[in-house]
Amino acid sequence: MRKFKAIFFDIDGTLTPNGISIKPTEAVVNAVNSIGQKMYTAVATGRSKKEASYVLSDINFTGIGIFVNGAQIVDMKSNKIYDEKKLTIETVYKAEKIIKELGNTLHVYDDGVDTTNINSVKNPISAFILDIKFADVDLYINALKDINPNISILHSGSLTEGCDDIHILHKEARKDKALLRCVKYLGISLDEVICVGDGLNDLEILKSCGYKIAMGNAVKELKDIADYVCPSLDKDGVAVAVEYLIKHQPMMHQKE
Repeated sequence: MRKFKAIFFDIDGTLTPNGISIKPTEAVVNAVNSIGQKMYTAVATGRSKKEASYVLSDINFTGIGIFVNGAQIVDMKSNKIYDEKKLTIETVYKAEKIIKELGNTLHVYDDGVDTTNINSVKNPISAFILDIKFADVDLYINALKDINPNISILHSGSLTEGCDDIHILHKEARKDKALLRCVKYLGISLDEVICVGDGLNDLEILKSCGYKIAMGNAVKELKDIADYVCPSLDKDGVAVAVEYLIKHQPMMHQKE
């Protein structure tokens, strides 16, 4: 029987509610720290490592994390950067011009810090546009899709009701592709990985791992492919999921 050796958690909507400064509950912190004694633990998130640091500061992660939707792979303990898939400065300038013409503002993760001062950008990890009305999402995607053949464009839920956010990333910056690189660094296989998520940007990484957990508040697409659907975020679903895993799934102990 296979033993699971790593677990990756989404942050927003999974470990915590959407919000920069909201930490996980005590039950979730204790659960993740507990399972971290049995397997590698990490996050797979759209946030940068810097942006996620405060939210995750109470959890003792033991593995290699995926940040900025796969653009960064970072050691959760030492902050060593294993891999980055960056945008070019030229791509950022082209995107800004288009977004200005559409009457909106381009944000850039520059070394993991959100900025709208495009002229100061030196190390763009990703770019994004916030709070786009559902009806306008395709307009933005079509306007941006040809600025560089080496980019991908994805959209995800916004904090504003009735809107999505759009993300511009290197074409290799996807959670599922980053997971493949992570397991190589860890010396394990995809089949030995558990992933937990709630949103559409978690769909591909759940499809690629060995055991899929969808939150009770997850989109239907995740629930449809999940091996296990845990309670929702507001009912400490991650803590319930970890308890279930410890009881029902064989795991590698860190000392093995």
